[in-house]
This record gives sequence, structure tokens and C-alpha cells, in this order.
Amino acid sequence: MKRLKVTFILLFFSLLSAVAQENKTVYVTIRVDDIFMRESPLKPQEIDGFIEVCEKHGARVMLAVIPHRLLEAQNQDGAMAATLRRVVGRGHMVSMHGFKHQCSLCGSTGHEFDCAAQKTLIAYEQEINELRKGKELLEKTTGTKVTTYVSPGTDDQLNPQTKGILKQLGVTWVTDSLVQIPTARDGWSHVPDVGEYTWDLSDSTYETGMKSAMTDFGRAIQRGNYFGFALHDHFTRAAFRNGIVLRWTDEFLSRIERTPGTRIRYITLDDVDFGWFTSPSR
Repeated sequence: MKRLKVTFILLFFSLLSAVAQENKTVYVTIRVDDIFMRESPLKPQEIDGFIEVCEKHGARVMLAVIPHRLLEAQNQDGAMAATLRRVVGRGHMVSMHGFKHQCSLCGSTGHEFDCAAQKTLIAYEQEINELRKGKELLEKTTGTKVTTYVSPGTDDQLNPQTKGILKQLGVTWVTDSLVQIPTARDGWSHVPDVGEYTWDLSDSTYETGMKSAMTDFGRAIQRGNYFGFALHDHFTRAAFRNGIVLRWTDEFLSRIERTPGTRIRYITLDDVDFGWFTSPSR
């Protein structure tokens, strides 16, 4: 009788463990960088089609916006500002992506405030003025606080000057390629700088990108319960190769939603509670 009782208890906890595994929540973020990229000839400039694909899955999107775009000639008709307000009003999120995503010292668009070519930082006064102006411009445009900063290019590992300025301006979230899950550390909230699978997507690279994304998703949920991925504006437009990135995103989200033993919860960083996340296993 005692042996039967022990067996029953072990079976009970085994079932509890199985149920817990089946109900594992995986938190997923979707980010689109360089909203309304000026260099692209693809018209119209729009993000609505991509947003609608994500909303079909109950997902909200983080838009990494270069503030200077709002001041440029191609956006003086007000369409970009109206789009940002509309998207934020539907529950999506705007992040600051540098100020103009171009280095003032060497002209490269691969970094902005930490010049890789000249191995020096731009002047403190210029950086704080540009970042303050950018944050205020985004907040005035959207009517919401901007608390997240997506580093331009190789600025990813923020230097002490940029860190100090962002803290002073009230930014609390920064991208960080050294973390695997959203992490609170050193007075900052760090979010992984995530993978990009749809850059210049074509029929010939469609399945390769899908396989890579699914592999990374599998690895992410093996070591924790967070996964994020990024895309870039002009490739998400419906005019790009007959909406190939929209189709790819729809299929990818459908695939991860069917992953056995998981329940997908789409979030933006405005939602985050650190208690949600499990530490990555080694």
C-alpha cells in the first residue's frame, strides 16, 4: 500500500511537470528598424501591411525610428508622423534609433556617435543635443514616452558618454548583444540585439531564412523563454517583391505558434516584467 502511494505521488508530480512543460510561455518581440528609410525607392512608404500581419497573430511591434527622418524633405507631408501616431494608438511601440544614423565625423551610416573610422567619440555637447532633440521629437510626434534606445550599427556596446546621456534623458532600455534575455544590470534594462532573417529576402533565400529563424527560436527556448527578431523598414513594405517579407513573417509566426510545449506571448518592452524570464541555461 505504501509503495502504491509513493508511485501515485511520483506519477502526480510527473504529470504536473508535463503540464508545466506544455504550458511554457515564450515571450516574443518583433522589431522593425529604420522606419521610412530615405534611401529606398520603394513607394509608398508604409508599415501598415506589416502591422496588420502581426496583429493577425495578436502581436505588437517595436518600431525603431531614426528621429531625423521626421525632419527630412521626403517626410514633410506629415504622412510619417501620422503613421507613427496611428501605430502607437493601436498598441505598438516606438524606440529611438540614434538621431540620424550617420556619423558626423566620417559620414558612415554604420555607426553614429562612436566613430569606428577615427576611433573617437563625437563631442559631448553635440551628442547630448542630438539625442535630446530626437527623444523630444519622437515624444511630441507620438504623444507617448520613449524609453528604449536601439543603437545604430557598431555603436551597440554603448560607450560611457552615450550611457550617461541616455540615463540623463530618462532612457531605461538599451540593446545589448551580450545578453540573451531581457536583463536588469548596472541600473539599466538590457534587451538582446536580435537576429535579422529577411534582409533583401528573395524566393531563393526564403527557406534558408526560415530555417535559420526556426533554429534560433529552438535554441532560444531551450536555454530560456525569450526570443526576438528584427526586420528593416523598406523590405517590410508591400511593394517589396510582392510582399514577400509579409508572407514570410505570417508563416514564421504561424510556425512558432505551433511549436509543441509552448505558448507564445507577443510583447513590446513597454510590457516587461523581469519576473517573466528564466535565466538562460549554459
